[in-house]
Amino acid sequence: MDPAHGGRYIHLASVFAANGQWEQAVKVRKFMKERAVSKLPGCSLIELNGAVHEFHAGDRSHQQADKIYYGLFQRKTGHNIWVY
Repeated sequence: MDPAHGGRYIHLASVFAANGQWEQAVKVRKFMKERAVSKLPGCSLIELNGAVHEFHAGDRSHQQADKIYYGLFQRKTGHNIWVY
């Protein structure tokens, strides 16, 4: 494993977790923290009305983030409430 590539560690921790090996998953995450290895946040691009919008995991800086998250929540759940 490339020691600087955080994505591989995340995948390994997920494999352990999926198999119920929680202690191993925690060890991998702890190892990452101790060595300051991080994973780049996920990124999505969508095109709407000819404009491309880029979103990063956990980033709510888009000027219409609240409206977008509200619309996604409505589609997923069918509920008509605001999410903060």
